[in-house]
Amino acid sequence: MINNKSKRGSSIRKGFEYQDLTALWLALKLYIQHQEYQLFVEYEKAGSLDDIVIWHTDRVDAYQVKYAVSPNEVYTLDDFTNSNSKVYFKKFSDSWVSLKQQDLDLPKGLTLHLHTNRALDVELSKLITATGHFSEQFVEGMKRKRSREIRQKLQTVTKLNDVDFKEFLYCFQFQTNQRNLDELKQYIQADLLDHQLGLSDRSIYHDLKEMIEDFAINKHDALTTQFLDEFFKKTQSRYLLPQKFEVDKTLYVERDSLKTELDVVLQNVDGDYVIVTGLPGSGKSTSLTVYFDDREQSSNDPIARYYCFVDINDNFQKRRLKAQSLWVNLLSVLQNQFHDILPRHFDYSENNFYQVLKTLGEHFTNNNQKLIIFLDGLDHAERMESEIQESIIKALPVNLPKGIVVVVGTQDLHHWPHFLKRSRENPTTHIKLPLFTLAQTREYLVEKRALTRLSDDLIQDIHQKGEGLPLYLRYIAERISEIDDVTAELGRIPTIPEGDIKNYYEMLWEEFESVGEGKVLLLCGVLACLRFPVTRDELFSFQKQISHPDFHDCFQLIQHLLKRWDEQLEIFHNSCRKFVLSKLDSSWIQTIYTDITDYLKSQEGSDLWFSYVFEYAYRAQDYDYVIDKVNREFVDYALSRYRSNQDIENAIHWAAESAKEKSDVLALSRLGVLGLKTQERIEQHLDRNLLSKTLLAMGKEEDVVRYSYSLHQNKWHIDFTTALNLLKELPNQNKQEIGKRLFAIFEESFHGTKLHDRSDLLNFAYCLGIYGNSLTRALEWLSQIELQPDILETLQPYVPDYAPHLEAYLDAIVRYQPDVCWKKTKNINSSFPNQLIRYLLIRSIACYKGRSILKEEIEEYISLFH
Repeated sequence: MINNKSKRGSSIRKGFEYQDLTALWLALKLYIQHQEYQLFVEYEKAGSLDDIVIWHTDRVDAYQVKYAVSPNEVYTLDDFTNSNSKVYFKKFSDSWVSLKQQDLDLPKGLTLHLHTNRALDVELSKLITATGHFSEQFVEGMKRKRSREIRQKLQTVTKLNDVDFKEFLYCFQFQTNQRNLDELKQYIQADLLDHQLGLSDRSIYHDLKEMIEDFAINKHDALTTQFLDEFFKKTQSRYLLPQKFEVDKTLYVERDSLKTELDVVLQNVDGDYVIVTGLPGSGKSTSLTVYFDDREQSSNDPIARYYCFVDINDNFQKRRLKAQSLWVNLLSVLQNQFHDILPRHFDYSENNFYQVLKTLGEHFTNNNQKLIIFLDGLDHAERMESEIQESIIKALPVNLPKGIVVVVGTQDLHHWPHFLKRSRENPTTHIKLPLFTLAQTREYLVEKRALTRLSDDLIQDIHQKGEGLPLYLRYIAERISEIDDVTAELGRIPTIPEGDIKNYYEMLWEEFESVGEGKVLLLCGVLACLRFPVTRDELFSFQKQISHPDFHDCFQLIQHLLKRWDEQLEIFHNSCRKFVLSKLDSSWIQTIYTDITDYLKSQEGSDLWFSYVFEYAYRAQDYDYVIDKVNREFVDYALSRYRSNQDIENAIHWAAESAKEKSDVLALSRLGVLGLKTQERIEQHLDRNLLSKTLLAMGKEEDVVRYSYSLHQNKWHIDFTTALNLLKELPNQNKQEIGKRLFAIFEESFHGTKLHDRSDLLNFAYCLGIYGNSLTRALEWLSQIELQPDILETLQPYVPDYAPHLEAYLDAIVRYQPDVCWKKTKNINSSFPNQLIRYLLIRSIACYKGRSILKEEIEEYISLFH
């Protein structure tokens, strides 16, 4: 097997390039056909047929690839009977025997391919069918004269008996007269990548070539559909954004009227927009998210989502509002769900977006269905349209095809003439989200917030003050939750006319202006300017104007406006942040940014420093600090501290923006080169999976966690597989509590990820056993997955059924969870046979528990059969 680069630099480099491109052609063709496969380049277990070997679920294809520089070269009989020939027939037969001896259970068997741009001479061509196989008459020895003589020579060369020789000939296929090198390059780029997959960027072709070469020389791993999926997703990764809007369902109160109206409208509307409007703080995004969560379970109509706003500290807020982001994210979801209907899987262009809507519209119309696209937070796009060159507003088609319905969530219609006109023409397509009724206010305060001491009169008073606005009720609940004299406190809380939360903020602002010489206002400003959650102590450190005693008093006044979790806090609602920033003059904001920057500078090397110091220094107009700090040494330092790609790229971005502000052409040039070189270093030389494993092996779990996950950004910086490997390893390092917190965030971050890869599925099942809470729900989910043995997998003879994912789950429960957990699994009704669950438990108990427990379980298991 070839395992060094000298082979690639030899005089036959065109032959190896042809082999690589043939492997790429085969991989892309199978990928487009949605086939599962494992493709190996330079596969040492296949003997002379080591160029390309493809394992399918039911067969194996082994390729010997040969390239002729001259287009007129042909193969003759001598090429196959001469022991010095590169296509000596015995090499093929020996490889065939070697593969046969691996005792493969393949319903469709094994096929050997000679893939070449050469032709066969006239004599050999007469023996071959149009499909490239030897004719049946030739294989069975029914031909005479010269044909029989050729058959005898080939059999003598192979040294196979007649039965094996016939089987070997039936397995052999000539793939001759194939495209030459230039034609193959053109076909891959123009037809497979551009036309069929929609990937017109030529750099992708060159990246794929490098990838194939790396598989042949260095990795020796299988190239799979899943690997190509991840590879192609990375080509558009800058626009792929999490589409997860967090809802605390423990505090959610359903408004039945909204569900009823939406059910009726979506039943009757086709090829049109449905607009749902609601006041700021009315719970519009929350209510629509819950509605579509439930509808996904109860309706046959497929649903796709796009959120213009997901979180007050979302680092991708501006990117979400770009037209390209809408196209990429929706097309990615649709092409993943309907890959059998849609071609050009990675064409994220505007034209293809409209074509996909048309294609799917026709499909769902013919099947009496509708595709419902939920687009939420359009008012955020309107407010920031001036800052974004191509906003999401421009991405929305004026007219929708039949079979497509778009549900838009926004605050009002005044800024949308097109939607306003439609709603006047068809009023039923405009739904106004109602505020809480008195009964719903009572449900929220008493049942959800556990304010059971509130009398009916107090509840009615609160309801009238806020007119049933959920955000107002949330603020009030926070204010009175620890107050003894609720009546007196409610007397100080103002009414908000017309259910507009801005009126509440205005009254609070007036109150804050009269307290503490503007210190409360300053603290509000600090919170509004912070784009990440902080602890209470950190909040104090981010400002210099308020003393400790005053800080406590100021914090007490504003804490009901905050969201708190894991000792972190941040402004609860974006409407509050917008209001505060609109009230502060530019000099105050500049002072706040400067104070925040100074504290971040003092924390050099920390998570906060890496993630935010350069952005805040830029906003504080401290351009020299950013330009001086961001250089090659910074990149080395960041990589040595296992910082994420995003931290490094963001630092370079803000340094470039600082250089622009100073018109520093020299710094801009340096940073441009630094950006390119850094991207190359990260993409080509940084194996995050390997780095994670290495750090874990060195016992540096804290470094791995810091490198893998950002607490302040609340996101993972590593891929799904690497995150699973980390979570799986943490309990072995006595870090199960850290792992439990990270697993909860992991489930949110990768919500909706499809587990195509077998090892990812087994690792996820194992992690579910370590960190999961609901045994019943986990077993139910696992029972819906059907796995088939791999081709080379040796089946265990005594296991009642094949369920490696269940085995992984139960093994983790026995190993890491209290005994009461695995004991419960024996009595849970699930689709898995109870006998199978008990058998797998016994195997794990034998590994991790004492002999007495094992004896009891075996006796109990045996008793099932008597």
